[in-house]
Amino acid sequence: MSFAHGNTKQVADAKPFTRTAPSVITRLANQTKDHQPSAVHKAAYATAGEVAYLHRNYKKVKNLHERVVSSTRLSRDGLANLHDLAYDIPEFVRVIQTFPDLVVAGRTDMLQHLNS
Repeated sequence: MSFAHGNTKQVADAKPFTRTAPSVITRLANQTKDHQPSAVHKAAYATAGEVAYLHRNYKKVKNLHERVVSSTRLSRDGLANLHDLAYDIPEFVRVIQTFPDLVVAGRTDMLQHLNS
Protein backbone atom coordinates (compact mmCIF):
# COMPACT_ATOMS: atom_id res chain seq x y z
CA MET A 1 0.00 0.00 0.00
CA SER A 2 1.48 3.34 -1.02
CA PHE A 3 0.85 6.71 0.51
CA ALA A 4 -1.06 9.59 -1.06
CA HIS A 5 0.69 11.30 -3.93
CA GLY A 6 0.44 14.58 -5.81
CA ASN A 7 -0.76 17.78 -4.18
CA THR A 8 -2.16 16.19 -1.04
CA LYS A 9 -2.14 17.84 2.33
CA GLN A 10 0.32 16.28 4.73
CA VAL A 11 -1.95 15.38 7.62
CA ALA A 12 -1.08 12.87 10.32
CA ASP A 13 -4.38 11.00 9.94
CA ALA A 14 -4.45 11.08 6.11
CA LYS A 15 -5.84 7.97 4.46
CA PRO A 16 -3.24 6.08 2.45
CA PHE A 17 -3.99 5.87 -1.26
CA THR A 18 -5.30 2.52 -2.45
CA ARG A 19 -6.27 1.89 -6.04
CA THR A 20 -9.83 0.74 -6.63
CA ALA A 21 -9.96 -2.86 -7.81
CA PRO A 22 -10.74 -3.27 -11.54
CA SER A 23 -13.67 -5.56 -10.72
CA VAL A 24 -15.19 -2.82 -8.55
CA ILE A 25 -14.77 -0.25 -11.33
CA THR A 26 -16.49 -2.57 -13.82
CA ARG A 27 -19.35 -3.30 -11.41
CA LEU A 28 -19.88 0.39 -10.64
CA ALA A 29 -19.77 1.35 -14.33
CA ASN A 30 -22.45 -1.25 -15.12
CA GLN A 31 -24.64 -0.02 -12.27
CA THR A 32 -24.33 3.65 -13.22
CA LYS A 33 -25.81 2.89 -16.66
CA ASP A 34 -29.24 2.42 -15.05
CA HIS A 35 -29.02 4.33 -11.75
CA GLN A 36 -27.88 7.71 -10.47
CA PRO A 37 -24.37 7.86 -8.94
CA SER A 38 -25.69 8.74 -5.48
CA ALA A 39 -27.91 5.63 -5.39
CA VAL A 40 -25.04 3.41 -6.58
CA HIS A 41 -22.69 4.88 -3.96
CA LYS A 42 -25.16 4.37 -1.11
CA ALA A 43 -26.02 0.82 -2.20
CA ALA A 44 -22.35 -0.14 -2.48
CA TYR A 45 -21.56 1.02 1.03
CA ALA A 46 -24.75 -0.49 2.46
CA THR A 47 -23.97 -3.96 1.07
CA ALA A 48 -20.18 -3.84 1.42
CA GLY A 49 -18.50 -6.99 2.65
CA GLU A 50 -14.79 -6.25 2.52
CA VAL A 51 -13.03 -2.92 2.26
CA ALA A 52 -11.09 -4.22 -0.75
CA TYR A 53 -14.33 -4.30 -2.75
CA LEU A 54 -15.26 -0.66 -2.10
CA HIS A 55 -14.54 2.49 -4.03
CA ARG A 56 -12.78 5.43 -2.43
CA ASN A 57 -15.60 8.00 -2.41
CA TYR A 58 -18.67 9.39 -4.19
CA LYS A 59 -16.57 11.32 -6.70
CA LYS A 60 -15.24 8.02 -8.08
CA VAL A 61 -18.80 6.87 -8.86
CA LYS A 62 -19.73 10.26 -10.33
CA ASN A 63 -16.69 10.25 -12.62
CA LEU A 64 -17.49 6.69 -13.76
CA HIS A 65 -21.06 7.75 -14.53
CA GLU A 66 -19.82 10.68 -16.63
CA ARG A 67 -17.44 8.39 -18.52
CA VAL A 68 -20.23 5.87 -19.26
CA VAL A 69 -22.67 8.57 -20.37
CA SER A 70 -20.13 10.35 -22.57
CA SER A 71 -19.13 7.09 -24.29
CA THR A 72 -22.71 6.47 -25.42
CA ARG A 73 -23.41 10.07 -26.47
CA LEU A 74 -23.19 10.97 -30.13
CA SER A 75 -20.42 13.49 -30.65
CA ARG A 76 -21.05 16.99 -31.93
CA ASP A 77 -19.10 16.11 -35.05
CA GLY A 78 -21.50 13.24 -35.73
CA LEU A 79 -24.50 15.53 -35.45
CA ALA A 80 -22.83 18.12 -37.66
CA ASN A 81 -22.09 15.45 -40.26
CA LEU A 82 -25.71 14.30 -40.13
CA HIS A 83 -26.95 17.86 -40.70
CA ASP A 84 -24.49 18.33 -43.57
CA LEU A 85 -25.82 15.13 -45.14
CA ALA A 86 -29.38 16.43 -44.76
CA TYR A 87 -28.46 19.67 -46.55
CA ASP A 88 -26.45 17.95 -49.28
CA ILE A 89 -29.08 15.30 -50.07
CA PRO A 90 -32.48 16.79 -49.14
CA GLU A 91 -34.45 13.69 -50.14
CA PHE A 92 -32.31 11.38 -48.00
CA VAL A 93 -32.96 12.77 -44.51
CA ARG A 94 -36.44 14.05 -43.78
CA VAL A 95 -36.50 14.51 -39.98
CA ILE A 96 -33.77 14.83 -37.36
CA GLN A 97 -35.00 14.74 -33.76
CA THR A 98 -32.35 15.01 -31.05
CA PHE A 99 -34.44 15.14 -27.87
CA PRO A 100 -35.20 12.96 -25.87
CA ASP A 101 -33.58 10.34 -28.15
CA LEU A 102 -31.89 10.69 -31.49
CA VAL A 103 -34.32 9.84 -34.29
CA VAL A 104 -33.48 10.15 -37.97
CA ALA A 105 -36.17 9.54 -40.58
CA GLY A 106 -35.25 9.15 -44.20
CA ARG A 107 -36.26 7.46 -47.41
CA THR A 108 -36.20 3.68 -47.13
CA ASP A 109 -35.36 3.09 -50.79
CA MET A 110 -32.16 5.14 -50.43
CA LEU A 111 -31.25 3.35 -47.19
CA GLN A 112 -31.74 -0.05 -48.87
CA HIS A 113 -29.52 1.10 -51.73
CA LEU A 114 -26.76 2.12 -49.29
CA ASN A 115 -26.99 -1.16 -47.37
CA SER A 116 -26.64 -3.30 -50.50
